[in-house]
Amino acid sequence: MSGKNKKALLGICGVYCGACSTCRVYNDNDQVLFEWEIKMGMPADEIYYEGCGSKLVNKWCVKLP
Repeated sequence: MSGKNKKALLGICGVYCGACSTCRVYNDNDQVLFEWEIKMGMPADEIYYEGCGSKLVNKWCVKLP
């Protein structure tokens, strides 16, 4: 993983992005986690996320300034 990609996974919310269920669902296409996120109340169309330091951050997560 390049340094730029590693920076995208620095979770400013306090959770390492690689362990974040939303990040895992989006990046790994994990259907089981996807269904769990829906059961937890997240709308299906809002399950997208590449990491706090990326350009693709959903409204549930904190954006970098």
